[in-house]
Amino acid sequence: MLTYEKLSRKPGTFRRLTGVSVGVFSEMAGKVGPLWEKRRNNYDRGGRNHALPGVENHLLAMLIYHSCYVTYEFMGFFFDCDETTVMRAVRRIEKMAIRVIHIEKKREISASGTEYLIPDATEQPVQRPKKKQRKSYSGKKKGHTQKMRLITDQEGKIRAVSGTYPGRTHDFTIYKKQKGRDRFPGVPKKADNGYQGIRKYDRNAQIPYKKPRGGELTAEQKDFNRRLSKKRIRVGNTIREIKIFRIMSDTYRDRRRGHNLRANIIAGMVNMKMTERELRKAA
Repeated sequence: MLTYEKLSRKPGTFRRLTGVSVGVFSEMAGKVGPLWEKRRNNYDRGGRNHALPGVENHLLAMLIYHSCYVTYEFMGFFFDCDETTVMRAVRRIEKMAIRVIHIEKKREISASGTEYLIPDATEQPVQRPKKKQRKSYSGKKKGHTQKMRLITDQEGKIRAVSGTYPGRTHDFTIYKKQKGRDRFPGVPKKADNGYQGIRKYDRNAQIPYKKPRGGELTAEQKDFNRRLSKKRIRVGNTIREIKIFRIMSDTYRDRRRGHNLRANIIAGMVNMKMTERELRKAA
């Protein structure tokens, strides 16, 4: 039977299976632990031991599911229990994790120390829906997808995660639909050409110059586009970090309503991983 105690003795294998280091995992367990103890004190009525005892083994099951995105039946063989037991354990710990490992959703967030912000959207394949198939069909990906928008700062840390939208939804439409869309007033935004018209809502936003029909960009405009593209690399790297968790990159087969919860948990974990790397470099 796979347990946290066994797997934590092999840090390399632990990272490959869960997507995080043992150090980040310990930090997560420390945050979720008080909620776990509160629930255990309220609902523990004795009886037989749980197949996945303790907060560490519940978190391990959640992370393996998010990172590898195998079936619950397959995970049942890992943990030597029924697939329903694993499914319930994952959902139970997700409801606790989202309360302490997430991206803040305040209407306005302090932007102290933030030079600029970078919005971008990412798509993920989904199973073909039974109804309203056209709504989720993405011409860019040539298939059915769902989309969400991230906002990162100049260091690549995630500052905001949007809701989940059908793949046909335009990037700028997601921006306009988000309540309290300018949660960072006065902070410059470095957007791409998918955000044409953003300056109507945010005068601090910058987008690349478009080549005029039948004309050419000036040398200054080309240089501006290059510098803007160089700064936007950060958000691409962060999206890659999120897609390391295969539940965010493989064809999504769970209920759509749970996608945003998982996206927020994973975004929180990605920020924790970045903080760990910064501390390691500073040491």
